[in-house]
Amino acid sequence: SLLADVKAPCDALPSPSLEPYAQSSIVVTLEDMGLWMKFHQIGTEMIITKSGRRMFPQCKIKVSGLIPYAKYLMLVDFVPMDNFRYKWNKDQWEVAGKAEPQLPCRTYVHPDSPAPGSHWMKEPVSFQKLKLTNNTLDQHGHIILHSMHRYKPRFHIVQADDLFSVRWSIFQVFSFPETVFTSVTAYQNEKITKLKIDNNPFAKGFREHGKNTRREGRAKCQKSSPAKSQKRKLPEEKEPSAEERDFGKEEDMDVKEESNPVVVSGVFPFWVAEQSGSQGFPAASPAPADPRDAPAREQQVPTPSYQAYR
Repeated sequence: SLLADVKAPCDALPSPSLEPYAQSSIVVTLEDMGLWMKFHQIGTEMIITKSGRRMFPQCKIKVSGLIPYAKYLMLVDFVPMDNFRYKWNKDQWEVAGKAEPQLPCRTYVHPDSPAPGSHWMKEPVSFQKLKLTNNTLDQHGHIILHSMHRYKPRFHIVQADDLFSVRWSIFQVFSFPETVFTSVTAYQNEKITKLKIDNNPFAKGFREHGKNTRREGRAKCQKSSPAKSQKRKLPEEKEPSAEERDFGKEEDMDVKEESNPVVVSGVFPFWVAEQSGSQGFPAASPAPADPRDAPAREQQVPTPSYQAYR
């Protein structure tokens, strides 16, 4: 795959001249760590849909140690945790069989990229616009995943002036065990559903009135006046933001096991910029002449011990 092709030099040892930088002072911490740990201890689930769904908790990191005047790109990709497909059975996850063939890997490029190190360090870097999909024909740059598989996001920091010089740039890759999740088309664990409703700021209506209030309100509107049903809204539904609409659709789903297989087809770009995908990475770009030109090792950031879900 293009991902393997680009990242092939990552296993090579950096040259002595590059090692001080590669092993240097760049520090990445995960924002909302406490929230991520709450989900992880139960078993985080992320909804994937055909049109794409944002993550909650969202991927947000704090970065320090960059060169203030140097330009960097911030990227996220998602890698499988293992070679299994899972199912929810008797209130726990269990292996259901072998994983589906791995999908062509996409990398989400933060829309601010490239930007000076000072820009990335002044406040947490949020990937809130990133969306997950199970649509293998997606043309919007969303991350394509299989349902009922486990993944983790990886955060890439690349010192480069633009996407086209990435192959010759220095990668640093960071990941966090708390961000591992199972991709689903509907929540399996009711505890996860409750955690999402209790913590998602766009779930105010669900917290105050209960999960079924919106459904009942819509049903009454349609029953009393079908012609006006599209215009009538409950008070908490007026002028919803995109995130609120997104959450409403997500929480209206029943908790059930995913049964529809995802068909693998098509060839997709490796680099995908936000929405338009206009900054495509040239598939025919030459490989670096020397593997030392692009050293990178994934750094799994250690965290306090805790009881993980089973």
